Amino acid sequence: MSNLDMVEVGKKADLILANRNPLPDVAKTRDLRGVMLGHRSMAM
Repeated sequence: MSNLDMVEVGKKADLILANRNPLPDVAKTRDLRGVMLGHRSMAM
């Protein structure tokens, strides 16, 4: 099993943390709380 298929301890993931639910409206992805790229938290 790949280490890129799920978000859990020991796996790798790049994440965006949205302030609002982007599922009903993808434009809500512009309102971000944070970004994790590799093992680093990126400044917003």
